[in-house]
Amino acid sequence: MKGEESQFRVSYEKGKAELQTSLKRKLIQQAMDRDNVISLIFALKNICGFTDRAEVNVEHSGYIASEKQLVVQWQEMLGAPKLENN
Repeated sequence: MKGEESQFRVSYEKGKAELQTSLKRKLIQQAMDRDNVISLIFALKNICGFTDRAEVNVEHSGYIASEKQLVVQWQEMLGAPKLENN
């Protein structure tokens, strides 16, 4: 019984790997031959590891106000009425 499960598992994994390879080839072929931008982006993200993340560098020097201080400053700048503390 154990040998049959192991043999099944090996066959399953081999078939799965072959299917994945076939699908990747088809996706890349579709992206390249038909100039399918959506397929190309999908392939780049999922096969090549590309991402949509933007790298942002923030530099700060000086005083960092508390959230409450920022709200008060924004209210003053906008001319909004002051909120009473609860």
